[in-house]
Amino acid sequence: MQKILPNFIIAGVHKSGTTSLFHYLNQHPDVLASVDKETNFFIYPKYQKASRPIEEYYQQFEKYAGEKIIMEASPGYFYGGKAIAEVIKEKCNNPKILIILREPTARVISFFNRKREVFQLPESLTLQEYYKQCMNFTESELLMEKNHLYTGFEFGFYIKHIDDWFQTFGSNLKIMFFEDLTNPKKVMDELCDWLGIDKGFYENYDFKVQNKSVNYKNRMLQSVAVKVSFGAQRFWRNNPRLKSTLRGLYYKLNGVEAGKISHDANVKMTIQNMYGTYNKQLATYLREKGYSNLPAWLKE
Repeated sequence: MQKILPNFIIAGVHKSGTTSLFHYLNQHPDVLASVDKETNFFIYPKYQKASRPIEEYYQQFEKYAGEKIIMEASPGYFYGGKAIAEVIKEKCNNPKILIILREPTARVISFFNRKREVFQLPESLTLQEYYKQCMNFTESELLMEKNHLYTGFEFGFYIKHIDDWFQTFGSNLKIMFFEDLTNPKKVMDELCDWLGIDKGFYENYDFKVQNKSVNYKNRMLQSVAVKVSFGAQRFWRNNPRLKSTLRGLYYKLNGVEAGKISHDANVKMTIQNMYGTYNKQLATYLREKGYSNLPAWLKE
């Protein structure tokens, strides 16, 4: 077994385009991706658990054949703060870290839609009911693994976590924004320059969104699709064209765009107001770190 560890990790955040970026980079000849996108190997400090055997992590990168970048993507790492950041830095010898941020109201709605889509939350649950349920948990309770389904809102307070990552990784940390993925070619050019790999690979690349949130028409068909998707993740990762073709056919047959799902406007306004002050603090912090080209939600 080759004992290779990643030198690049996408560490956050959920529903911000991490799956798409992981997929795009996985196609690049200079990049070796982990067998499983979300290994969550370093999540244990967050839940105060014992670490897993490092041999399990080595197995994620057994196919190493001299690639310049060895990568994994576990967006849950971001919320573990300094404890996770320091373990990653020590074990992986100070890798480069990418964190992708998304406007927190849109992110939590996408998170909520996704959890209902895969039956982890009740189909009948409304956004308002979910909001009330989440608000019943304390911040410390939301850091418990058993309550992970109710972290949707808490994990939109990015300013609470981001400084731990900057303090730990410094210039090896890069912040990008989900909103920039409307121009994926520009994002990938910037990322390739930062990673030191050939951006020419993406000159004529077909950028398709991965892991897009959708709703469904028929519950039974969706249940089967979820089982097939989660039960064979490695197979789909190794056969992206087949996955893309079958997914496209399935969306036409049983899909409804999540963006067309109606949620109470007053609840969305409440959520936006809740994040307002924290977004302002984040904008100030990022400007101090040299980030001047901020998305609209950090300028308002």
